[in-house]
Amino acid sequence: MKTTLSEMPWRARDAAAADTPEAPTGGSRRLLLGGSAGGLVLAASGLFLPDGLEVTAAREGALGGATGGRRGKNHRGRHRKRTHGDKKDGGKNNRKPGALIDGIRWGYYSEAGPFDVEFWVRAGGEFNPDAWRKQDSQQVPNEQFVELRTWDIFGILWINQRYYFEAQNRFGNMSLKMGYGGFFTAKKGWDNGTATVFDALLAERQPAPDMVVDGFKFTAERIADDDDYKKPSLTIRKA
Repeated sequence: MKTTLSEMPWRARDAAAADTPEAPTGGSRRLLLGGSAGGLVLAASGLFLPDGLEVTAAREGALGGATGGRRGKNHRGRHRKRTHGDKKDGGKNNRKPGALIDGIRWGYYSEAGPFDVEFWVRAGGEFNPDAWRKQDSQQVPNEQFVELRTWDIFGILWINQRYYFEAQNRFGNMSLKMGYGGFFTAKKGWDNGTATVFDALLAERQPAPDMVVDGFKFTAERIADDDDYKKPSLTIRKA
């Protein structure tokens, strides 16, 4: 099968990972659903942790059960709901156990120099779809491949405060919006810009029309999905 230009960084990353043993960084939705009877939950670190595997001292109680824990004489903390290590963001980025909707997993790669990349997701979910939250912000060096992922159905790249790329999971399909100019705010999102691709539905391995502006060519496409994510990919080259 022919490998497209913007798919090549994914292939290189996956090949390197196959040669380097490491701890798993996530689990598939299929594993999550299949293991629900065993009490599997998704921790903030991205690992699937059996519910029964907690620190023994926390379950039995310190000092032989004298100062707390489930079986200790002092039942402090039993009324509190265990969060399984949610991050400081309150678990907004954690997948809900049993969720059937895929998230968005952007792959980014530039051959045209370093770019400032911001990654935005919805701040309020379905209850406040017009508010946005900056999940990540970094300057990505030239020829460095990075992934940006979210369990939200929206994943937005705002590059150099000028170039806009929005991927959305639409009931199993993936749409893509591309444009430039304007501005992006947490309250309004992208505004007053020029769209070159507007809500295009892409099949797996289907590219969108290139956006050529300011001497750069932006190639976006949808890579083959995995069990948990829709996977848009962006490659920037000099025009």
